[in-house]
Amino acid sequence: MGRKRKPIEQLKREGNYKACRHRGPELEANELPVPEDMEGVVADTWKELSPVLASMGILTKADGLALRMLCESFSYYAEACETVKEKGAYSKQVNKNGSEYISEHPAVKARSRYWKEVESIAKQFGLTPSARTGLHVSKPNGREMSALDQILRGGRN
Repeated sequence: MGRKRKPIEQLKREGNYKACRHRGPELEANELPVPEDMEGVVADTWKELSPVLASMGILTKADGLALRMLCESFSYYAEACETVKEKGAYSKQVNKNGSEYISEHPAVKARSRYWKEVESIAKQFGLTPSARTGLHVSKPNGREMSALDQILRGGRN
């Protein structure tokens, strides 16, 4: 699988950026408005995450679909959590012979599946502590690094 690619901004700071090798769109990071068709937990999650991601300098217009997927997966996770809270993790079932047995509620499995989706997408946005260790992007204020900062961070002139 190989190493994960470094963000272009990190390559520039390190002095390893070559336009011929590291081409890619450079989009401006900004907060995205909540889509009109969103409501409930999905919209609330969007409202909470959009400013955070924008302040981290990683949310652009191109990320709207991924953010939507994250918000929707989180709403499904929250719904499964609520179902488990209301109905419990286990329930009595009756088989064809009339015997009772205890089984796990289907919402428990759904909750686990949706959490994995949320965690996977959240890592792409740098929303977990371990994911942030490899995420290096410039701040949206556009402040350039001084020559001293470049040298201290290991960059070349």
